[in-house]
Amino acid sequence: MKAARLLAVGGGKRAQFGAAELRKAAGAALRVLKPKGARSITLALEPGFTGPEHVAAAVEGAVLGDYEPDRYKTENRDERKAVDSFAVLVAGAAPSLEQAVRAGRIVAESQNFTRDLVSEPANRLTPADLAERARRMASEQGLDCEVLDREKMEQLGMGALLGVAAGSAQPPAFIIVRYRPENRPPEGCIWG
Repeated sequence: MKAARLLAVGGGKRAQFGAAELRKAAGAALRVLKPKGARSITLALEPGFTGPEHVAAAVEGAVLGDYEPDRYKTENRDERKAVDSFAVLVAGAAPSLEQAVRAGRIVAESQNFTRDLVSEPANRLTPADLAERARRMASEQGLDCEVLDREKMEQLGMGALLGVAAGSAQPPAFIIVRYRPENRPPEGCIWG
């Protein structure tokens, strides 16, 4: 293996090692190597830990580990280091794992999108702005998005939420995002 650096990451006892521990290890590896200037990182998975759930967890951990909550950071912006590529090396013959890679990225990118929203100060992300971002994201991802305004929330008896919103000059918004897979059963059918 040609590598400028080799990093060994402990994962605890082998019998208790699973996808969650692999996710943490991949994130930790990226957080250690990124500030050292590593531009290309490959995570080699051992036999027994090469299934789709492990590959998805490794990708998810790396994407989460790469997250930088620095939108408003002004110091040292030019010194930020970036990772250009992250790969998962699977030993032995394995089935196509492209779907697992895709699933890991989707889950992690969704979490990072949420992290960005949560990190925004309330004076920069009003309920109306949050609703607009949710609509945009839903449109880009092929999801349904419905935003309830004050009137609709009153009709539905959402008094507790409206009580909290009463303390703000901004009008409330209740956001519902729905995922409707293409191969779902018709309305009224029970998943079986």
